[in-house]
Amino acid sequence: MTIFVRASIAIWYREMLRFWRDKARVASTFVFPLIALFILGYGVAPLVSEWAALGGVSYISFIFPGVIGMNIIMTSIMMGTSVVWDREFGFLRGAQVAPVGGLAVLIGKILGGSTIASVQGLLLLVFTRWAGIQLSLPLVAALIGLALLISLAMTGMGIAVALCIRSVEGYHSIMQFAGIAMVFLGGAFFPVQDVPTWMIWLAIINPASYAIDLLRHITLQFQGGEVVALNSLVLLGHVPSVVEELLVITLIGLVTLMVSALLFSYR
Repeated sequence: MTIFVRASIAIWYREMLRFWRDKARVASTFVFPLIALFILGYGVAPLVSEWAALGGVSYISFIFPGVIGMNIIMTSIMMGTSVVWDREFGFLRGAQVAPVGGLAVLIGKILGGSTIASVQGLLLLVFTRWAGIQLSLPLVAALIGLALLISLAMTGMGIAVALCIRSVEGYHSIMQFAGIAMVFLGGAFFPVQDVPTWMIWLAIINPASYAIDLLRHITLQFQGGEVVALNSLVLLGHVPSVVEELLVITLIGLVTLMVSALLFSYR
């Protein structure tokens, strides 16, 4: 068990080093979120100022948790790229025949990916002042826990898909489209209510719906925005509670971990 833990930590450390040494990747953390937060936030705000669903909260404050969720989700699912690269260069094959086995490598990669995704998402908290969000220690602690939970589930999903795809180009094409669709249909930029029925069904099966609403619910609860937190996601007349959303994300994480472990054992 000690060797297993040390091997997992070594893989985690390897992923962190790869991230830190890629300065362009670190810098890109802020690019698209800033575009979404400020250009979209301030540009669209006049058009949605009358939305009853916003409950008196400004549009930029409404989408801020969604932008954090977008950064976490997109980063998490794209972490599967490292699995495709390592398989092409033979690292995974060598790791699987090592005494610690492939499970330690898988755990290390999931932990590394979730740590990176959480950091990239939570770095956006430096813009809370411009988004009209008031930070507090309880809010930061809650967001850290939620970011880790969401990123673990999404990283496991990305790695599971990566284990079924042979090329980096193919993985990027599929996951970029899937990630953007998940974020937009998950209510990052508009409330998922009073929309066409087909969008409701897509939101029900979309893990990002529960992750983004959970982040928004917690963030706005600490601002006193209970109306927004409760009405931003309505699925066939049902408003998911915090407990239900936590259970869904946890279940997704467990399922993706088992699927990834099963696929990894056959690669």
